Amino acid sequence: MYWSVGEGMAKLVGSTMRDKETHIIYCETSRGGRYFLQGRIVLVCIFMLVFFGAIACAESSPSSQSSDNAALPTPAISEAASPKPSENLPPIIKVRLTIEGANVAIFVNGTAYSVPLNLEVPAGNPMDIHVVDPPPQGDTRDIFDRWSDGGRQRHEVRPTSNVNYTAFFKRQYFVKVNSIYGMTSGSNWYDAGAEVNPVVLPATVPETSTVKRIHTGWTERVPLIIKGPTSITAVWEIEYLLEIPHKFNGSIFIDGSAGPPSTRVSAWIDGKQVAETLYDGAGYSLVIAAPLGESFQDKTIIFKVDNLLTIEMARHMPGSTTALNLTAIKAPPPKPTIKLAPEMGIVTLVTGSHFSPLSPVKIRGQLDTSIVELPQAKTDGTGNFSAVVMAPGQPKSGGMIITAVDITGAEASAVFRVLELNRYGYGQR
Repeated sequence: MYWSVGEGMAKLVGSTMRDKETHIIYCETSRGGRYFLQGRIVLVCIFMLVFFGAIACAESSPSSQSSDNAALPTPAISEAASPKPSENLPPIIKVRLTIEGANVAIFVNGTAYSVPLNLEVPAGNPMDIHVVDPPPQGDTRDIFDRWSDGGRQRHEVRPTSNVNYTAFFKRQYFVKVNSIYGMTSGSNWYDAGAEVNPVVLPATVPETSTVKRIHTGWTERVPLIIKGPTSITAVWEIEYLLEIPHKFNGSIFIDGSAGPPSTRVSAWIDGKQVAETLYDGAGYSLVIAAPLGESFQDKTIIFKVDNLLTIEMARHMPGSTTALNLTAIKAPPPKPTIKLAPEMGIVTLVTGSHFSPLSPVKIRGQLDTSIVELPQAKTDGTGNFSAVVMAPGQPKSGGMIITAVDITGAEASAVFRVLELNRYGYGQR
């Protein structure tokens, strides 16, 4: 039994000894202290403790409490009036997040997590979920395709029951379209399994007036079925202008008589032989066709019988047939000549005679060891031409050899005396 003694609760332990009618007992408090009491004082204290303890027990008995509380109204409290705190909280649901087609993290409310990710959250709790495309690996990449709930790459969800969210990625490959001509289209990223039809424009590219490139296909079969990174190149073929030949036929005469059989007949354009045949005693037939990719349209044709120039010439007309008798003279024609007027100064008029008729003439000058090309000329129907020539560069005294050459290679030269310019005018030093 405990009693209140001082500041703590005291427990009666018992007597320790009897000495000369003196009773010594001690009490031990709940705080560990001990109080030693002697003699009658001890008996008085015990009596008081017992008395007040009985009163305390009487006040705390049930009958006393019931009699006191009978006068107070008891409030009627139902369970609904005092609900449990957990009944107002939303239920906990399970959310699972996964990714298919890529090895990337998933972001929930801005924090990155590895997948699969299993969460337990209150129903209706908002969550921001999104994924990020990984960087391409060369010409291969994985990009976001869709969410299982149809949301955008980044969107908010508020699940109310157990649910799975899956981000789907798709594989793409890069296709490179190449061509040495024209402009291509079709180089891009494509889904695996997609069909691609590359394009190059224009499909025809002229190189010259007689040569062009034609696009004929690709190095891979089209449409392309994309199975991996692909490089495809346009295939081009060359197309030449095929000029229709110009045909000549007729007889040949040498010094007024019919030429003997097996006489060689040839045609020349721009100083080059372009056709040849043999005379069979009855006539000749000569076909002049431009090489593949070239044109002789409207060019002058010079004919030779054996090595003799004929008097006749013609103009090349593709697709035509011309009857033309050829006349050659064995007696050598006069040699080409040129005259200079004046023969001294820095400018002179060059006059040529006995060159091939209707032939371009190249004029060149040689001063000391330097050779320079001078203005060109062209002969008329009788083989004559004229051209003004000026000494090139800073005139210096000396002789300049002026040479004129026609289309057959026939040439003539003359010496022009160049005068140096001094402070008094032109003259020699």
